[in-house]
Amino acid sequence: MSISLVCAHCEHAFHINDQWAGKKIKCPACQGKLAVPATDGANHGQALSDFMQWAGSGKGAQVTGDEANWFLQTASGRQYGPVDRRLLDYWLRLGAVTSRCQVLREGDSQWRWASELYPQLG
Repeated sequence: MSISLVCAHCEHAFHINDQWAGKKIKCPACQGKLAVPATDGANHGQALSDFMQWAGSGKGAQVTGDEANWFLQTASGRQYGPVDRRLLDYWLRLGAVTSRCQVLREGDSQWRWASELYPQLG
């Protein structure tokens, strides 16, 4: 069984053997370091598919109210949002949010490093 990943550094999509679950690897495209989620391949594959479908739409997630207030900028400068905090947290678990990403809360005047919002990235 394999696990589907998207590199948070270069956004390269690839598959790896599930023996790497819970370990750190290097992206085959850019050699950036990635943490492989410790989940089963089927669930992670569906999560990745959901993320890629949203990311490819260019429209952002359909959220309403106070939760529609976060934007993500990847290391390559690609921007996503608005999304709610739960989706941002989900991307973190997928490995799509790294310390090289920036986040912006709607109403704030300046982007900040993702590691300020997620200290575990530091």
